[in-house]
Amino acid sequence: SGIDGDGVYISGTVGSFTNSGTIKGYTGVDVADSGAGVTLTNSGLIQGTADGTVLGRAIRFGDGNDTLDLLTGARFGGFVDFAGGVNTLNFSSYRGNLVLDYAGSLDASDILPGSNLYVQKASSGADPAQVVIVNDTALQFGSQPVQDLVNGLTDLLANEFDALGDNGVDEQALNYGPSSHYTAAEQAANGVVVAPPPVGGRRVWGSVIGGGSVLDNGDDVRNTYGALVAGTDIELSTGTRVGIVGGYSRSVLNVANGTQTITGDTGFLGAYGKSDLGVVRLDYQLIGGASNNASSRQISTSLGTDTATADYAGWFIAPQVGATVPVLRVANGELSVVGRAGYIGGGFSGYTETGTAYGMTVGAQTVNILDTYAGVQDAMVIGSTGAGDITAKAGLGVFTQTNFDGGTVVPVTVLGINTAGSVAPSGTTYGVVAGFNFDAPFSANASFGAGANGSIRNDGQFAGAAHVKVSGYY
Repeated sequence: SGIDGDGVYISGTVGSFTNSGTIKGYTGVDVADSGAGVTLTNSGLIQGTADGTVLGRAIRFGDGNDTLDLLTGARFGGFVDFAGGVNTLNFSSYRGNLVLDYAGSLDASDILPGSNLYVQKASSGADPAQVVIVNDTALQFGSQPVQDLVNGLTDLLANEFDALGDNGVDEQALNYGPSSHYTAAEQAANGVVVAPPPVGGRRVWGSVIGGGSVLDNGDDVRNTYGALVAGTDIELSTGTRVGIVGGYSRSVLNVANGTQTITGDTGFLGAYGKSDLGVVRLDYQLIGGASNNASSRQISTSLGTDTATADYAGWFIAPQVGATVPVLRVANGELSVVGRAGYIGGGFSGYTETGTAYGMTVGAQTVNILDTYAGVQDAMVIGSTGAGDITAKAGLGVFTQTNFDGGTVVPVTVLGINTAGSVAPSGTTYGVVAGFNFDAPFSANASFGAGANGSIRNDGQFAGAAHVKVSGYY
């Protein structure tokens, strides 16, 4: 081994060889298989140093029918010489972005890409033949930051009316139960003041949300986000309040252990409301937003690592309607059945990456997702402050998410050559979600609240969000 010798020399019939570390030499791995054929599996670095200044052959196969299996983490310094025979390149278990320079025999029919996109380019003059491997997971899950943000806002707004003056315990639930947790005598004896909101009173509130999701599907798709949200609402009539909400969110989508990240800055604005009809309470919201997204993708080449970057725009609109039906009332609480249905529509503009010769050109994408939820909710009084009741809600339910754009092909080209295109996941996923929220008044017209929720989906995705808020009437 060393600069004047091969890193690893293989002769005779060895069948297979695996590298998970670093191999360097004049030729990194030199296979003299005498026609027998070798399967070489690589998840590390194999580098051909040639004369010490110019990268040479990372691998030299013999004339047998050889196979090169690539696993995640595989890198090459220099090119792969497939020589003669019927050779196979298998990267179905590889996750990442890689440019493989090669010489020798490699037919397109003997390339096994798995779920990866790729292009094969023939040699031209001094330029070697190449196979460029592209991980398109970030394209398939590009709408995940929008979904996580909308889910966080939905949880916040669904509980927003549990602040001062509306503790979530319907005083006329199915026309039974006490009208207040405290009687007038109890209020006087305990010095508790339960002040209803002024008729037609305006309310303002502010909140901080944080959350995200994790999907370990081989690509380790992780999204995290934080948001600043503010709103104001007013009572239009007895039992009906409507308001407006707006804010800003930053998200980071991380794919394949950091080989690609997408940072999104999103501004959003919407309307929300609630109507108490006695036997049923309706809540509704409509939120729209626009985003600027910055993508950074690492590509392993024979000369090192390139970084491909791109900026692109996005937008979304998300209407939702829900119904809460009280079914059981106890002394200081209420059990209800809850159902909601929501939709997320939108899209992302196409873009071309810069910063490398191996950048992608990606077509425009659409977002078309239906969410449904059904569950139970327990609203309760859990304590009191000098200003009134501390109220809480705990919920447990099931949900479904249907991607109507599943199976849609987004065009992707590399080196001016079309790939097979990125295909959005199809079908319906389902899962279980649980949440808890509370609200505590700290004065006659102001309160503090917080909440959190978490879910698990049948495909293994975990998601969650938490928020804190302050609100007050004026």
